[in-house]
Amino acid sequence: MKTQAFKQLFFTLLALGSWFWGYSQQQPDSLYSYLEIAAKNNPTVLQRYFEYEAALQKVPQVGSLPDPTVNVGVFLKPMELVAGNQVADIQLMQMFPWFGVLKNAKDEMSLMANAKFESFRDAKLQVFLDVQRSWYDMHKIRQNIRISQKNIEILQTIERLAIVRFKAGPSSGNPSSSGNAPAPVSSQSSSSGSSGMNTMGGSSGNSAGSVSAQTSPAMPGNSMGSSSGSSGLTDVYRIQIEISDVQNNIELLKNQLNTITAQFNSYLNRPPESQVALPDTLIVDNFQLSLLALSDTALSNNPMLGMLQFEQKSLEARKQMVTKMGYPMVGFGLAYTVVQQNPMSSSSMNGKDMIMPMVTATLPIYRKNIML
Repeated sequence: MKTQAFKQLFFTLLALGSWFWGYSQQQPDSLYSYLEIAAKNNPTVLQRYFEYEAALQKVPQVGSLPDPTVNVGVFLKPMELVAGNQVADIQLMQMFPWFGVLKNAKDEMSLMANAKFESFRDAKLQVFLDVQRSWYDMHKIRQNIRISQKNIEILQTIERLAIVRFKAGPSSGNPSSSGNAPAPVSSQSSSSGSSGMNTMGGSSGNSAGSVSAQTSPAMPGNSMGSSSGSSGLTDVYRIQIEISDVQNNIELLKNQLNTITAQFNSYLNRPPESQVALPDTLIVDNFQLSLLALSDTALSNNPMLGMLQFEQKSLEARKQMVTKMGYPMVGFGLAYTVVQQNPMSSSSMNGKDMIMPMVTATLPIYRKNIML
């Protein structure tokens, strides 16, 4: 019984492991998976690829001979001849262009197909660039959102500490104000001020000194209490404003993330609301290439430069083809004449069909009108 239970548990764990593995394979969480999807589903890439295939299909068409022509003529009333009555006339003709025309035509279309392939490569690389840029932008925005959320947590902690400090501010300020002794200092200064005024002969110094002596003990404590309370409340308001700013920034980042996600899915030809899996961390690759090697690689592998080079070669092949098309075309054919027996004729050829080989050629008297 225990062995059977262990077997059931083992097969259950194996089935769950295979299910999790298959589910993880279905979730494309890597940039290379998204690039593969974009290469297979992007409309622009597919359009350029089908244009390349269409150009390849034209290569055997332009490299083949023109279709032969067949002429069939039937006499409604047989024509009377010496060797019988002619009933019908059948002609078969095949035209052959000048030497090298078909080869140049195939070269032209092959080079044009190569140019289409370079255009396809350019579209694919452009889509890869857009996908990678959007993918890294989404990763950057998500990291900014995560950092902003951590900043909000820190600011909320500081806000709680500021509130506690604000509530405990007045009680801690009173002992400090009562512990100081501003009254004796102010009374001494007022008495010295009144004595100075008395020596000058003014009687108002005594009254001013007495008023300052009465009000000076209360003023320092009130000013310290009000300043500490107002500063603590200002700190709380300032922290709350910063929290609101960070929250607004998070909402803006979320809107940007939704926009970039929709754009990213458009490159993959998927619905805009499709989820995109992003890793938590990125692995930094060491990019060690010299500027000279990078420039040489860019020049040799640039698809647009390759497309222009193939188009130039294609135009040269077309020029040679059009030049040779101005030369005569030669045709070889066969004529078959159906002859009916004539009872009035005593010729040995009476009733025998006629076969006639034919040769034809074009006269390029208007070759100057041939345009490229």
